[in-house]
This record gives sequence, C-alpha cells and structure tokens, in this order.
Amino acid sequence: MMRKGVNGAPRRISVRGLILVAVLIQMMAVAPAGPTAAAGANLALKKPVTVSSHTQIYRAENANDGNVLTYWEAAPRSYPNLLTVDLGNTYTVRSVVIKLNPDRIWAKRTQTLALLGSVDGADYVTLVDSAVYTFDPATGNTVTINFAAAEARYLRLVFTANSGATGGQVAELEVYSESTEEEPVSVVIYPGPEGVPAATDREVFVNGKPLFVYDTAVNLNRTWATRPTLETTPVTYFDFGGGPVTITVKAPGTKIESVVIRPLSLGVVPEVSGETITFTLETPAKLTVEINGEVRRALHIFANPLESNPPKRGDPGVIYFGPGVHDVGRIDVGSDQTVYIAGGAVVYGWIHPTGASNVRITGRGIIDGSVYDRWGDTVNPISLRYCTNAIVDGICIFNPAAWTLEAYKSTNVWINNVKIISARPNGDGITVQSCANFMATDCFVRSWDDSLVVKGYDGDVRSVAFENIQIWTDLAQSCEIGYECRAGIMEDIYFRNITVLHNFHKPVLSIHNSDTALIRNVRYEDITVEDAQMGQGDGWNYFIDLWIGPSQWSQSGRERGWIENVYFKNIKVISGKMPMSRICGWDEAHVIKGVHLDDVTILGVPVTDIASAGLDGNLAYVEDLTFDGVPAGEDSRSD
Repeated sequence: MMRKGVNGAPRRISVRGLILVAVLIQMMAVAPAGPTAAAGANLALKKPVTVSSHTQIYRAENANDGNVLTYWEAAPRSYPNLLTVDLGNTYTVRSVVIKLNPDRIWAKRTQTLALLGSVDGADYVTLVDSAVYTFDPATGNTVTINFAAAEARYLRLVFTANSGATGGQVAELEVYSESTEEEPVSVVIYPGPEGVPAATDREVFVNGKPLFVYDTAVNLNRTWATRPTLETTPVTYFDFGGGPVTITVKAPGTKIESVVIRPLSLGVVPEVSGETITFTLETPAKLTVEINGEVRRALHIFANPLESNPPKRGDPGVIYFGPGVHDVGRIDVGSDQTVYIAGGAVVYGWIHPTGASNVRITGRGIIDGSVYDRWGDTVNPISLRYCTNAIVDGICIFNPAAWTLEAYKSTNVWINNVKIISARPNGDGITVQSCANFMATDCFVRSWDDSLVVKGYDGDVRSVAFENIQIWTDLAQSCEIGYECRAGIMEDIYFRNITVLHNFHKPVLSIHNSDTALIRNVRYEDITVEDAQMGQGDGWNYFIDLWIGPSQWSQSGRERGWIENVYFKNIKVISGKMPMSRICGWDEAHVIKGVHLDDVTILGVPVTDIASAGLDGNLAYVEDLTFDGVPAGEDSRSD
C-alpha cells in the first residue's frame, strides 16, 4: 500500500497499518478515459496469469481482470519480478499496453521492465529489451509498447525497478495482435438440476439455446414480520466471452406493453414482439428485466465472464460439487482448501470456516437455504470467522435462513461476482463484522434486510470497501453502517460505484451509531439510485441518515460515540419519490463532524443547501457540514 512521502511519491506503510488504504482511496475517483489502445481485441483479458510473487491482496488475477482499480504488486524487494500471461492460443502479437490506476493519488513513477515471449511456456525470447517507462496520471498512467510482430502464446513482463514502490505493479495488462478480428463468441450453458422446479412463466435463450430458469424466494412485504408470506421470482445464469450475445426472453400468456432492463446505465434497448423480448449483450453483466412496470416476477439474468482454470474433481485440497443437487449440511473447510460449486449444482448446506487461512469458495453454482427454517435453524450459508486470506467468487446464494454472507474478525477477504437473493427476516446480504481489509466487488445483492452492512462488535473495523455492486433492497437499508457499533474504531469504509435498482423501505445511505465507536472516514461515491421508494410499510422516507443514539441493539448504556468525516460525492437519485434526509448527533459532546456533500442530485434537483437536502427539522449537533465545498452555516450546529 502507498501513501505520499515528502517527495510526493507514494511510499510503503507498515504491515500493521491499513493494508487496503491505497487501493480504497484509489476507488474514490471515477477513472478518466486513457489513450486509445491498439486495434483489435485484448487477447489477455481474464486469461490465466502467473507471477513470481505478490504482496498482501494484490494478486496475479488483478493484472488483467478488466478493472483498472485493482492491481498486482510483487513482494517487496524481490526483483526480478515476473508476470506471465497465457493467451490460450498462439497469436501474432505486436503491442502490449500496461496500465496503472489513473487517479491523481498515484504519483508519477518509472518502472524498468523487459518483455519476453514464448510459444510453449518453456523457451522464451526477448521481444523488447529492458527499458525505463514513465507512468504518469496526467496522461492516463498508461504505457504502450509496440514491437516487431511475433508469434507467442505466453508473454512475460520482467520488472527490475519501480521508483514508486518496492515491486513491479500492473493494474491492467493488455495484449494486441496485428489482426483486428475478434475472438469467436464462447457461451457456457449449465444444466438444470434434476428435482429443482423451473419457472413456468419465463423462458430465456442465449444465442437461441435455452437456459434453465430457477424460481427463488423473494419477499415483497414492506413491514417486518417473523414469518412473512414469501413469493418467488425467476433467475437464470450463463457464462460468455469473446463477443456479443443475443438474449431472448419469453413470457407466455403475458401481453407485454413495456420493458425496463436494469441497470439503466447499460443502455440496453430491447425489441418486443408479442410475448417475446430480444436484446443484445456486449459484455458480461447482471441484468434485471421488468415487464409492464412490475417488480413482481422481475427476471434476474446473471451473465458471468468465462471461468479461468476452474479446479477439477480430485484436485488436492478441493471439495468438489458437480452439477446436480447436494443436500450435505455443514461443509467443513480448513486452511488451504477450496470449495468448488460447479455451474448446474445446487448445494443445500452451509460453509463456516473458522480460524482458517487461504480459503476459497468458488464456482458458478448455487448455495440454497430453502430447506432450513429461518427461526428453527438460522443457518448462514457462508460465515468466515477469524479467517485470513479468504476468497468467495462467482457463486449464487439464494433463500438463506439467516444472514447470507458474513465475515467476523477476519482479515484480507475478497468477495467477487457473488449473486445474492434473500427473502426471510434478517436476510442481510453481505455483512462485515469487526474485520480488516475486506473488499466486495462486482456483486448483486437483493435482500430482505440490509443489503451491504458493516458492524463493529468486539473488535475494530478497518479498511472495508464495496465496489461496483448492484443492490435491490426490499426491506431496511441499502448501504448501512451500524447499528451495532461497540468497536473502538470503525474507519476507512467505502461504498463506491453502487447502483441501487430499488429501495423500498429505509435509508439508502446510512450510519447508525447506537454504541460507543468512533466512526470516521466514510465515503459514499459514484452512487445511482434508479428507483427511490423509501418509506413504504413501517419504513421511513430518508435518503441519507446519519444518527447517533440508543437502539434496541445498544449495549453501552448511556455512553455514546461519534461520527466524523463522511463524504458523499457524485450521488444521483433519478426516479421515485422525493425523500428527506437526517443528520443528528447525540449531544454537544457526541457530534457528527465533517459531512461533505458534493455533486448530489435528487430527482434532477441539485442538493446545494439544507432545504434541498431535505434536512429541515432533521439536523442537530452537527459541525462542518458543506455542500459543494460551501459551509452550511452555524445553524447546523444547533439542537
């Protein structure tokens, strides 16, 4: 991790420091477009990568995952650092592009590196001699290396120096051929498990081939109840890469008058003919198809990227679940083990590694909690307790009998491309409790209780980031910190690039400190609320809610805590009803200090003062409140 030293260049902080601070701070700004890359398809995107070493969570796969906000970094002072990508086939290559995060916090630096190539992975030839290259955020933090056309399947970067860190760094490695032809489209369709009923009112096809459409439980009640009536909604998934696919949705017996495909930012425009909807998808995405303005029976389509080198049955350390139904109960997982749930598998069970390190839970299949009673069993499908270096990637979790995916007192956790739909009470989506260095990226969460939530029980919270996530919140809050805030410190918590498809009940962006913690350095940035319907049922119509006070979850008696330095930037509510907001401290000794709203727009109205923020009558014990950098005034400090 980096922070700026006296010369303006990032420098290493101690291992005991905030391991994720730099990567989280890098998430604070929208990445500007870099220079135009070489023509043709990027041959290296999400292909297998191996490295000579990595430091902390900056693993090999970050170097070509399509996200310039994640990166690989070699272990300190371990030159030469090797990064090798397997293109899968031999190509004629003539250009590589190396990118770092273009945010200004990344100071200008040089890296010394050479480029090697191989057709067999054994014998390498030098394509470009070692040279010094300058990476400058002012010009996109990108270096393009052109060379004489060569035949290669494997390309290797060899780093021998980096003026800005103690090892080589790559946020994105792109490889281009002299040919502009794209790779052929590859689609992976998974079988429907025998005995699992399919939805009957939705049919889905990709490039003309049918997908199995599941029905999973959802909860459309907007009032808390211990045993609410549940409904179902259709869900399907597949993998693809290499080019666009055509998706066809049929709704037998339905007169289709209108269709909305979310997230709206994708700009997917369908064609409708009778009972059939057709549209094209260029890249993997998570889609929600709503017919005739109804949220009931909304269709969720999870188009995943292709898997890269999935484990095989019988591999050492792998607990393997192939296609089909598996009613297994608890799955015991220890250090250095992988649970792999293949596409087409439905696992009725739960995974609770405790005190384990290097745990992976991956695949394309489903963990389903529908066989458990919410009040009799209360089974969390995944609970990471006292774990270090854990990854959950690619799976679906449906109908949990408690919280869905939780981490407690764990460090270095990465949740990626996980799809969650919960229906029963306390069906929180992703719950982080007293953890350090936790990241959740590229996920979908539809929950009946808080979607993304951070809590502090009997340990501090440090460096938690939620990035590039879609949320549908049927009950409670979308992006929540609290109520349980008994930790000493809860700091450096980030919600960035979040799309809230629907929020029906309670606040979208909230901090509820009902204990004694100091909560500080929280950032909500690049957030779009497509449909704001807060206040239904027993909820309340708040958009932003920052609050200090006792609750039913308090364990601190009359003692209270603090909230400091909360930033809202590039926040938009684009439809729904006009909400209120609340910012209320507890007393003169327990204030909310340093709340900054920049580029916030609600239903087309810029938020520039207390009135436009909906804070009239909902503001007490607040210091340093600003709108687009302008102080709100002394009245924000009053009771």
